[in-house]
Formats: sequence, C-alpha cells, structure tokens
Amino acid sequence: MQRLLLVPSAAMAIAAQPVPDGHATQQLPETQQLPETQGGAVRLATEPLPAVPPGVVEIDDRDRRIVRGNPALPGTAPWQVQIFTTIKLTPKQLADDARLLDTNRNKRFYALMQEWERDHLCGGTLIGDGWVLSAAHCFVNGRDQMVSLAARGARLGDNDIRRTTPMRIERVILHGDYRRAGSKQHDIALLRLVPTSATDRALLAATRPAQLPSRPPRIGDTLKVTGWGDTGEREAGATRDRDGKPLRKSPELLEALQLLLDPARCAAVTSYRKTLNPGVLCVGADAVSTAAGEQQDSCQGDSGGPLTRRGVLVGIVSGGEGCGLAGKPALYTNVAHYADWIAAAKAQSKPGMMARCRVSRRGSEPVLDCQA
Repeated sequence: MQRLLLVPSAAMAIAAQPVPDGHATQQLPETQQLPETQGGAVRLATEPLPAVPPGVVEIDDRDRRIVRGNPALPGTAPWQVQIFTTIKLTPKQLADDARLLDTNRNKRFYALMQEWERDHLCGGTLIGDGWVLSAAHCFVNGRDQMVSLAARGARLGDNDIRRTTPMRIERVILHGDYRRAGSKQHDIALLRLVPTSATDRALLAATRPAQLPSRPPRIGDTLKVTGWGDTGEREAGATRDRDGKPLRKSPELLEALQLLLDPARCAAVTSYRKTLNPGVLCVGADAVSTAAGEQQDSCQGDSGGPLTRRGVLVGIVSGGEGCGLAGKPALYTNVAHYADWIAAAKAQSKPGMMARCRVSRRGSEPVLDCQA
C-alpha cells in the first residue's frame, strides 16, 4: 500500500525549477470556482484563495487541465525535494537482474535505468531554512526499523532531476506512532538538509519553501501533486504497468490535479479503514480524469512528496492501492493536523538525530518525547 513513486496516470509531479529574479507571477482573481462534492454529486462554490508565495509562478489550473501527469512548468514547485538511497546496487545484483528473462515478473530492468532512477526513493517538500517534510515510511525498512542517516540523501533545485544539486540530511524525526507494519497512521517525517562541498549554491538559492497551512483543506478543494515517481498505471504490488511494460520514473517533474474527497470514499476501500483518522486526507482524480476516463494519480516513488494548493502544503503523498486505478482514491497525510508536532520537532530536535518522536504538552507548550 505504500506509495514510493508517481505516475502520469498516477503522477502528480510539480517542478522545483529555479525562479529567475524579477520573474513576474501570473495574477489570479481573488476567488475561483472550485468543485465541491455534496451527496456524491459535484457542485461549484466560490471560495477565497490563499495568496501566492513570493517568487512562485502560479498557473491558473482552470485553463491548464492535467492529462495523466504533465511536465511541471518552471517555477511552479520550487520546494520539490528528492529523497534517494545512498546504498548502490552491487554488480551482482545488476548482473542477476540482467540474466532474468524479460518475461520474468521479478525483472526490474536495471540496465535500462540511469543511476538517479535506480537510487530514487521518495519526494519531499522544502518548508524553509533547510527543513523538509516527507513520509515516515521513506526512512524505515521492511522490518519497520529506522535506516541510518548515512543511508539517505537529498537533491533539489531543478525540475529536471538530472540537474538537481545534492544536500546532506543532517537529522530525521519520524512521528513516534508511525508503524509501517501496523495501521500506517501518522506517516510524516521532518528532516533538516545542510549543504556540502558538492552543493551548487546558485541552484540552492533559487529554491523556495512551500507555506504551512493555517487550516485544513475542504472537501472539493482542487489540489496539485508533483513528483518524479513511476509513470505507469499498475495494480497493487505489481512490478509492471497494466500494459506489461517495465515501470519507469520520470526525469522531468510531473504534476497532476486532484480533489479532496469525502473520507467515506476512502472508507469504502477495505484496506484503507485501519489507516483513516483525522491525520489522513482522502484524495482522488474524479473531476480531473482524462477524456478517456483515465485517472491521474500519485504512485511509487512519489511518496513523501507535496500535495499543494497555491503554494500551501496541504498533504504528503502516503499510500494507496495501485496507481491510477478507477475508484481507488489515495491516502495523504494531513499536514494541518500535525502543526504542533512539526513546530516541536523543529524547535527541539538536535543535529545527528534519527528518532521516533511524539509530542506531549506541559502546560501550553508542546514537548518532544523521542526514542532512537
């Protein structure tokens, strides 16, 4: 159920390309008609839109509908971060995969992949001063054990992942109640990035943070997801897309439009019920599917990436059954629900930490309670 990548049908990718100084942003009207669901139908409602953050190029989504994931335009997602594994595939692993017949469903086709594609894991969102939000499941292994800090790295600064610049992950704080083998609730991680000698300062200076939300999103809100993850529609657990082709990631940041759905839509999917709680958003393509009825969606490799609304980080890609499948919405972490946890983790964590942390209260102040 974990979403570790994105899809053009599932791809909700936004671009992290630099914004030139003095680049004008497109002005939008103060209000915009957004589809809202009511009783299973779609109605239009007028709702004030949040202000566009400085330095971000805003595209009017009413005039630019996404079809199974489009390349993000320059400057529309300057907060996008890639999380990658620093543990390289061994020559034996590459050779073993190459020896498998193309018809073998376990074949990953590593020989077709560039190095960035082999080590790509997840997305993340820059929220300011080197702080990044991502998904907790990007930092634990299959036995639910935290990986080491040295096992993960980050890149950012351009829509084309081949032109991004690396940064070191200085600390990672996972929500203390997240369990990959359990309910999968609380799928959120906060990390801090620091530059290295390999960091391109010009690319770093061109990034912009997404804003944290001041309120939860509303059912019917039109949202945007971005990522470099898988670009093929697939069933849950499949290693090929539905046409039998190898799953491949996009070097260009992709974006797709989604709607915030009533939680009842996700409760209808049996495997989602143990995860649903106020910290989870139910998100799907409904009114923004293609003319052929194909759905846009996030997918494996998009996990941890941003779900935004006019520069505000609404959600974090978390999980779902398959990618781009009709009638199967996806689960996103509700960022507004974790405001206290984020504030406490930023204020009280220390360099070098790799820990699971809960937040308790002493009087009116949130206090971080961590276990390594």
